[in-house]
Amino acid sequence: VDFKSNIKEEWIGLTWSYPLSEKFSIGLSNFISLLNKSSLLNLNMNALSETNAVAVLSIDRQFNFENYALIWKMGMAMDLHPVSLGLTITTPRANIYGNGSTLFEDYLVGVDTTGDNSIDDGFIFNIQEDLDAKYHTPWAIGLGVGVHFKKATLHLSTEWYGKVSRYAIMSMEPFIGQSTGNTVNFTLVDELNPVLNFGIGLEYHLSEKFSLYTSIASDYSAVTSNITRFAELEEEANNSSFQADYFKFGGGIAINTKLVEITTGVNYTGADQKFNRPINFPDEGEDAIFDSGETSIIKFNQWRFILGFSFPFADKMKDTLDPDE
Repeated sequence: VDFKSNIKEEWIGLTWSYPLSEKFSIGLSNFISLLNKSSLLNLNMNALSETNAVAVLSIDRQFNFENYALIWKMGMAMDLHPVSLGLTITTPRANIYGNGSTLFEDYLVGVDTTGDNSIDDGFIFNIQEDLDAKYHTPWAIGLGVGVHFKKATLHLSTEWYGKVSRYAIMSMEPFIGQSTGNTVNFTLVDELNPVLNFGIGLEYHLSEKFSLYTSIASDYSAVTSNITRFAELEEEANNSSFQADYFKFGGGIAINTKLVEITTGVNYTGADQKFNRPINFPDEGEDAIFDSGETSIIKFNQWRFILGFSFPFADKMKDTLDPDE
């Protein structure tokens, strides 16, 4: 079994901000989102029966779609020293254009699936392009608080994501299977629960030149409990399928010298989830060829290493031009 899923999303935008007073400011960002996703499932299984009969099952299922949309993010910031506050509101996607395609290919050789002592070979093949595709995201509201102490700053944040009601991202046009005569359908759907995430960070200044950072954040899954995964080969599949909750741990240091500011850190994210076996060889009459009760575990681990350099040319130039300041 070879399963691949790729997703890439880029945001490109412009931001405007304005200080209404010395302690309060507002801003607005306008983004265009470029989203591409593709999934591929290749299954090749061979079986040898007790009578030395050979059976072969080959399945190839693919879908991909792209979607362009507009997204707006509004923000407010308030400085009430020693406390600073921030609020953001992110709008759902306003779809501009979406396009997708599907591939459906099934081969079955040497299996009597009906138990009538007759081999039920199968062949189904279909490619469809230029399918309409849309993608929805929820409203999101984020709130951040920073509490400043003499040598440290405590950062607290939370963000709420609204519900996305069930909808079809893309639907394949029904077609007739070449060997079976049955109508074949496929629809990619999505549905998300509301979710609330949090983050806690601590910034501690050992000196004017050396600072330490540490953080923890949640990334709870918004995927609903009852879903059909793409690997189950049903007429309907959920776009979002990983139901495990992520937790992120980070730490780093910052060094401030006269010539350069150096930041380095590391972030770890981990999660795992148990799956029931989604794929089985077609039964030979009433006899199952494989044990459908087996389970698998998917583990997700990600390490991110950060290294940054900041050269304060503007500040150095200002000090040179205005040495009295």
